[in-house]
Amino acid sequence: MAITGFFILNALFLVAAELSLLIFLAQAYCAVPQRTAQADLALKTLVVAGLIYIAAKFIYEFRNKAQDKLKAIQKEKWSKEKVFFVVCFAVFTVWFIWQICLVMSPIVSDLCVFR
Repeated sequence: MAITGFFILNALFLVAAELSLLIFLAQAYCAVPQRTAQADLALKTLVVAGLIYIAAKFIYEFRNKAQDKLKAIQKEKWSKEKVFFVVCFAVFTVWFIWQICLVMSPIVSDLCVFR
């Protein structure tokens, strides 16, 4: 779990600036008293495209960080410990990403253009 958390958080820190900027821009826009339908659509597009980009970059960074560890595992003979490690790594990876999605979902869905 610690190894998985390290890889997830390491990859997340690399995309955190983009994610923070995207959320800041969206929340700042929502605080503006005069909004237009065209600007609302532009913000929706920006948020969706930004989240897709950030997700792709996160997956790319995570894969690069975990690839070295997994290559070292592949060189070893498949044993019960190795299978257990790989299964735990996969389960905890899904769990950590799910937790991140649970935290991000209300932030994004609460933006003024998605209500």
